[in-house]
Amino acid sequence: MSKRARKTGEQKTRILREIYKEQVPISQAAERNLVSPQDIYRWEKQLFESAPEILTSKANRQKDESLLKKRIEELEAKLKKKDEVIAEIVAENLTIKKSLGEI
Repeated sequence: MSKRARKTGEQKTRILREIYKEQVPISQAAERNLVSPQDIYRWEKQLFESAPEILTSKANRQKDESLLKKRIEELEAKLKKKDEVIAEIVAENLTIKKSLGEI
């Protein structure tokens, strides 16, 4: 049994367009393009799962990115504060150990 060639994004799009615009049955499109119907169903699923991101306006994407950047900055500040507290506790611990003669 020969291996089927991988399809490029453009080829997958052409096949899906053929199914939706020209209303070609999936079985016929699969046979004509030497792919399995399962492949087409998988591509269809990927297309619809990524559609919200594709169809979101640029302004909304920029707003979302801005919110994400703000959240990242907040988390980085929190992490920095945590690191400072840990360093302070370690320094106090060393001081106490030195005063007790354990070091």
